Amino acid sequence: MANKEHLILLKQGVDTWNEWRQTYPEIKPDLRIADLRGLYLKEVNLSQTNLSQTNLSQAYLRGANLSQAYLRGANLRSANLSQTNLKDAHLSMADLRGADLNRANLTMADLSEANLYLADLSQAKLQLGDLRGADLTRSDLFAADLSKADLFGADLSRTQALNANFNQAILTGICIEDWKINSDTQFERSLCDYIYLQNNRKQRRPIHRTFALGEFTKICQSFKQSGFAKKAGFSSITEIQETGFF
Repeated sequence: MANKEHLILLKQGVDTWNEWRQTYPEIKPDLRIADLRGLYLKEVNLSQTNLSQTNLSQAYLRGANLSQAYLRGANLRSANLSQTNLKDAHLSMADLRGADLNRANLTMADLSEANLYLADLSQAKLQLGDLRGADLTRSDLFAADLSKADLFGADLSRTQALNANFNQAILTGICIEDWKINSDTQFERSLCDYIYLQNNRKQRRPIHRTFALGEFTKICQSFKQSGFAKKAGFSSITEIQETGFF
């Protein structure tokens, strides 16, 4: 449970809270399982705060400092997290459905098994992030930087990945059903043994082998050069099978 004194301080307002954090930087606040839904917390300092299973749904956290915060299992549904500092934050199994993470710094953040359905991650920094098993269905990854991120088993169904950077990312086991990429989506030196063409781990490709080193990158580049990705994304099961790559 949350520390009652910490909870009272936070509800006195962001200015009071931030001043207290500055005065006592050695204290790591405990706001576990607190009900903070809908609160106005613009530019609040919640770095290194324990927010596990806390309800922050629809909270306004634009520009907040959540670096190294512990948010495992937290409810951040429809929260405004644009331009927040979530560097090295722990967000495993967090509910981020419909959250606004535009231009957020999620470098080295743990988003494993997080639910990011319909989340706005446009221009977000996700370098070296852990997105294993994350649900990114219908999310917006426009110009997001996922270089060196681990997306093993992530669901990218119907994801908008235009101009996204997947350089050196781990993409084994991702689902790419109806995803959208374009000529500026980058895959240089990405690592991928196999993919799924339908969610729920259906239609594995290649069926009876794994991609050779660099093969998936070459496939993506071929689609971009042919213009197929611009028209329909790397998505049509029929057309992708007809290429002969699998």
